[in-house]
Amino acid sequence: ATVAEALGKLPERLRVPLILRYYLDLSEREMASLLGIRQGTVKSRLHEARSVLAMDASIEAVHSAAGEG
Repeated sequence: ATVAEALGKLPERLRVPLILRYYLDLSEREMASLLGIRQGTVKSRLHEARSVLAMDASIEAVHSAAGEG
């Protein structure tokens, strides 16, 4: 539930590419086509979303508890 909560905090423009990539396993090219944006925009949004999530304390707690942090 913690990951879902962290995803829910993201603005839609960052949340949607993460879901498409990591839950639906779409390529950057497929996401760009589906969203009607450039592939470079998809890349930058994924990068930004991962950066925001990396700073989320609740996600860090999940990694620490799993021995990943």
